[in-house]
Amino acid sequence: PLSAGQIDELLGGVMLDDGPAQALAVHRAGAKAIDVVMGEGRKRVVRRLLAAVDSGVVDLCRTAVGPILLGDLAEGASRKLDQPEVDLLNDAVRPPVG
Repeated sequence: PLSAGQIDELLGGVMLDDGPAQALAVHRAGAKAIDVVMGEGRKRVVRRLLAAVDSGVVDLCRTAVGPILLGDLAEGASRKLDQPEVDLLNDAVRPPVG
């Protein structure tokens, strides 16, 4: 379990060997589980981020990629995106107009 101070550190950002990293959101998901929302996906960044605040990772489970929820997609599996999902991704990366 993470302390409130450790969660504050994750949200405030820490320096890793390849530059700063910061969680966009951290939510408790049980006694020993947390949900971490990241804005970037560098190599092993969640594990390294938690190590930087003196915590560890036993298991990771990706639940979404950007606005696309993975649902029950098996580990290592892939599937074709439907058009509404493609539109969601395009909207997520397209700069605002105006």
